[in-house]
Amino acid sequence: MVEELFTKIRQEFGEFDEENRKVDELRVLEQGSKTVDEYVQEFKGAARGSGYKRRALVEEFKRGLSRVIRRRLAEAKTPPTTIVQWQKRAVQLDRNIRQSRAEKKILGGGGGNMVLKGANGDLTVTSKM
Repeated sequence: MVEELFTKIRQEFGEFDEENRKVDELRVLEQGSKTVDEYVQEFKGAARGSGYKRRALVEEFKRGLSRVIRRRLAEAKTPPTTIVQWQKRAVQLDRNIRQSRAEKKILGGGGGNMVLKGANGDLTVTSKM
């Protein structure tokens, strides 16, 4: 009988402690230098068992996103409203930004002319980029 009581107490407080730990984890989680993909995975792990639902999850997710991504999504013509929308659109935007930066490095920042030549050198196309 006493043993059952202790088991119930451990179960009850164990779950409570786990929920508090998950909430604390969510509150300090930030994207930082990680990709949004990585941030989303960490966020999902911390959110599981936190007790957070709908709006609270969205607000915590937004808080941890990079300022640039959070601002662009919030200022979009149709901003995301659900946690799934925020996560999907943030991942896509992050990928687009990273790809654009990589291309800029490879192409030297854009601008200037591009010249294409055929194998025998007879085709030349010059265009403003």
